[in-house]
Amino acid sequence: MALGERNIFNENFDNLMFPVKRAPWPSTWINDEEVEIKENKAIKILTKLLKKPTVAVILEPLVQGAGGMNMVRPEFIRQVSEIVKNNNSLLIADEVLTGFGRCGSLFAFQKANIIPDLISISKGLTGGFLPMGITLAKETIFQSFISDSPKKTFWHGHSFTANPLGCAAANASLDLLEKDPIKYLSFEEKHLSHLKKIKELPLVKNIRVTGTIAAFDIEIGKNKGYLNNIGKRIKALSIKKGLFIRPLGNVIYLLPPLCITDNQLEKSYRIIYEILSDL
Repeated sequence: MALGERNIFNENFDNLMFPVKRAPWPSTWINDEEVEIKENKAIKILTKLLKKPTVAVILEPLVQGAGGMNMVRPEFIRQVSEIVKNNNSLLIADEVLTGFGRCGSLFAFQKANIIPDLISISKGLTGGFLPMGITLAKETIFQSFISDSPKKTFWHGHSFTANPLGCAAANASLDLLEKDPIKYLSFEEKHLSHLKKIKELPLVKNIRVTGTIAAFDIEIGKNKGYLNNIGKRIKALSIKKGLFIRPLGNVIYLLPPLCITDNQLEKSYRIIYEILSDL
């Protein structure tokens, strides 16, 4: 919890959390003319922070999920990876949201052409059918726990590691992904085709797409993020029309299951367009 953004979700526990350093996340979108300026600023700050010996840098590669579907370019992630490596720190990739085809490749780090030291995966592993989590580690890290001495053991294990039903669901989900990778490899084009009409609406700003994830901001009301109540209103209206979405405040996003049909996706965008046109 201490590693995450300090906000309304964890402010009640603020006095219990240890301090961490943070670097900017240069969020970008389609036709963003300032993306390179934002990236250069973030890289400079990160470089300065890493002059002090640092255990690890942790990030969600390409897309910050709960933070508002904030997206960055693959080349930025590559720069971060290189800087972290040059400063002898570990790079930890949180792929709980971005993994298993979500970003247009099996894992987001592959799209950025990097190899993190540690990778956390969870939800997509079983397709959301049952809870299961795995931490992937480079061989050098894994070997540090291999010893005849009990003191080297990684004692903090998970209660439901290797749950039989969870493993069966994960194997089935992985089989489906490997059988038909085109479902996530080509999804970005589908989003972009539907967003052509959405972008014409005056309230819609900062359209962004990464793989199967599409998002944009609604400029209405004074508050941004979760404190903007427009999301609740849009959610209620969409449910009445037969679509369940869960806006992040004024951020509207679609993160559909890979089994969605073209007709269902078209219907989703049509309903969103109708609602936004009436606001």
